Amino acid sequence: MLLGDLLVRNVRKNPHKTALVCMEAHVRYSFKELDERVNRLANAFLHMGMRKGDRTAILGYNCHRHIEVFFAAAKSGMILVPLNFRLVGKELSFLLNDSEACTLIVGGDFLETVNSIRSEIKSVKNLVFVEEENSQTENYEGLISDHSPFEPEVEVEEDDTVTLVYTSGTTGVPKGVLMTHRNWFAAATNMVIALGINGSDITLHVKPFFHVGPIWPMLSHFYVGGTNVVIKGFDPKAVLETIEKERVTNINAAPVMILSMLDYPNLERHDLKSLRLLIYGASPMPVEILKRALSVFGNIMTQNYGSTEGIVLTRLDQKDHILDGSDSEMRRLASCGKEGINVDVRVVDEGGNGIFPGGTGEIIARGDQITRGYWKRPDETEKTLKDGWLYTGDLATLDREGYIYIVDRRKDMIISGGENIYPREVEEVIYTHPAVSEVAVIGVPDKKWGEAVKAVIILKQGKHVTEKEIIELCKRNLASYKKPRTVQFVKNLPRTPTGKILKRELREQNKK
Repeated sequence: MLLGDLLVRNVRKNPHKTALVCMEAHVRYSFKELDERVNRLANAFLHMGMRKGDRTAILGYNCHRHIEVFFAAAKSGMILVPLNFRLVGKELSFLLNDSEACTLIVGGDFLETVNSIRSEIKSVKNLVFVEEENSQTENYEGLISDHSPFEPEVEVEEDDTVTLVYTSGTTGVPKGVLMTHRNWFAAATNMVIALGINGSDITLHVKPFFHVGPIWPMLSHFYVGGTNVVIKGFDPKAVLETIEKERVTNINAAPVMILSMLDYPNLERHDLKSLRLLIYGASPMPVEILKRALSVFGNIMTQNYGSTEGIVLTRLDQKDHILDGSDSEMRRLASCGKEGINVDVRVVDEGGNGIFPGGTGEIIARGDQITRGYWKRPDETEKTLKDGWLYTGDLATLDREGYIYIVDRRKDMIISGGENIYPREVEEVIYTHPAVSEVAVIGVPDKKWGEAVKAVIILKQGKHVTEKEIIELCKRNLASYKKPRTVQFVKNLPRTPTGKILKRELREQNKK
């Protein structure tokens, strides 16, 4: 089955049901209206001279157009390149030139940025502006109104690439991940089964669409005839108000987003009874924050662990989110669960052998949702995909029940005096201090030990703690060599747009 068929099937079954709501643009489309807009846009691409396999990039805040362009690319056999709107011109030029995008769709907030790099993006032949029209560019709504609402006449197959999504670059230069119709279909159907998503569900998109995080929920809900609601970007006030207004049932959020909702003033005044599923992922949820979320939102939480290359790999189900259980049940709150539906997940040593409970190894996975490889990077593809397995670069351990516990990215592991130290283990201890809002633990150069442990901390508003107190807390709860040797208090931490803390940037700052 092809991704474009999701819309076609819903048009046959429920043509007038609400498919897509965009709060920013104040638009509400039925499946019939959405499908016709998608077809018009796909036919416009073809009329502009684009062909199957050509890349179409989109730069803009979250809106209904991201979904329209996704399906237009899928129906016309083209490849969508969603761009990170937080990047500067030089970074965007790299992605556009690397992907060899021939069409660029630009939101109104980014006209100045794009105009500043137009001479550098040689492959881009077609510029489509959402809110501007001139002789040198196309207008988005004009393209839709000027072209046919019928299905584009292009032969598309399940193994055709449909998206080229760039990694967040937490450990280096972004790489373009290739995903096919088959990959995305597998990811969507797996989550429909795992989460029990149904046609009455309404999902709210709070993650940016240049990441894989919103794509699988969008597809999963369309698969069963559900509704997708889009807001411009994450804002706790907008999220809470939209949940109430649209009676949202499902949200997929990063832990930092959930923390912002928990800290929002007068949270209890908002009616959140419609929520039945609060999914978190993109980075680990500190146990202390998870306990707080469970006490506020109730047992509606599910954790997904995955990557740009593999989408969702493991899940910690709602039944495992227990606030008052046995010691082993409480420990599971720090795990990322077990392998998901229709995906094989193992934790292996450097020889590729499965580890025993208590050991540490790398998470690897295989399944129909795993990427076919990286765009124009065969060496990186060969290092990451081996004998059909995706090597994630994430280090983990297992318990006797098979629950997987991520200890850290391989590249984030600290080696001090010959000892391996996993930052997350230290971070979990620091999070138990009532004054700590967020923390990142990194390794910094040390003449004696090679690397020394450093904690970078954001404090809760109005709270205070000293460096000595943090070090003593860790000393009481960890082996002495794992305790931070220095502590830095900051107002902000560098992050990817999906909320992951950029430890690479923190390490670079500490080399200076």
